[in-house]
Amino acid sequence: MSINNPKRIYFDQNKLIDLAKAFNKRADGEKFQDTLELVCKNIDEGKVIVPLSLLHVVETAKVTDAGKKERLSKFIYMLTKNFTILPFFNIRENEIYNSILENENNSNDKIDINRNIIEQKGILSFFKSQLTLPEKFKDLEKEIIGKQLDEKSFITFIKVAIPENISKEMTAEDESMVSLFEAERLKIKSLSKEEAYKHVVSDILSGPLLPGLMTQLESLKIDSKVFTDKFLNNKDTIIGFLNSIPSIEVFAKILLARDRGSKIHRNDIYDMEFLSTAVPYCDIVITERSWCHNLKQEKLDEKYNTAVLNDVNDLKNYF
Repeated sequence: MSINNPKRIYFDQNKLIDLAKAFNKRADGEKFQDTLELVCKNIDEGKVIVPLSLLHVVETAKVTDAGKKERLSKFIYMLTKNFTILPFFNIRENEIYNSILENENNSNDKIDINRNIIEQKGILSFFKSQLTLPEKFKDLEKEIIGKQLDEKSFITFIKVAIPENISKEMTAEDESMVSLFEAERLKIKSLSKEEAYKHVVSDILSGPLLPGLMTQLESLKIDSKVFTDKFLNNKDTIIGFLNSIPSIEVFAKILLARDRGSKIHRNDIYDMEFLSTAVPYCDIVITERSWCHNLKQEKLDEKYNTAVLNDVNDLKNYF
């Protein structure tokens, strides 16, 4: 992936919080002050974009301390300036579309996802027409649907986006998902790395990917049986196809690397989903040490020409 202009830098939530500590003059944020100033300078000069992800929105909205939530919201709004990075489920259909064309040797009609994945659409680009706020906030919903939010509206939205009862439901769903992933992890640990990867990609194809694949084949007027018989006729061809879909390849490989390690945590699931978009489409990704290790171990940083960092202050080497 070529270096973009402006440069795209993705911070996971904890790394954003490091910079927020400096922004809010916290004593434990002093060591990040120079890096914050450098990043802000490059943002103001149009050399850097720090996109907001849906994960940032959810994690910030779930903060229970009202003062902390507002301070963090103000900082994130200042840093991201309404730029967003779309979630994997918003770009996967385009990636599948491109991969089909690539297999059909028709690269001329491919969608330039790299150009359009990060756009100044604002926070609501994540939700499209699916956003539904609680009844008492219906007036606010009418005001903000389809609009970029100014700072005041952004902070208000973060405050009301995840009411306490919904947050509890989300936590329960997270724990249920963790149980499923943990059972799968134990199964994978008993397999060789090669067989484990084949198992993972087969699960992905037969699960969340198949409906999107069928939809795109239909839109391109390609016979699904002819395509699958030709390009998805065994585990090796399935792996080749899925490895041509960037977000799927990153997700599958770091899932496998993660699953051969320690017990899974609910945050791991979200991290994997958002790294699967950030790594292929950003220039620098700053994330937790374990994810840095997994991404480098699988050489995904090299494949996508993405610098993968753990320490926010290491950004100084990239300006």
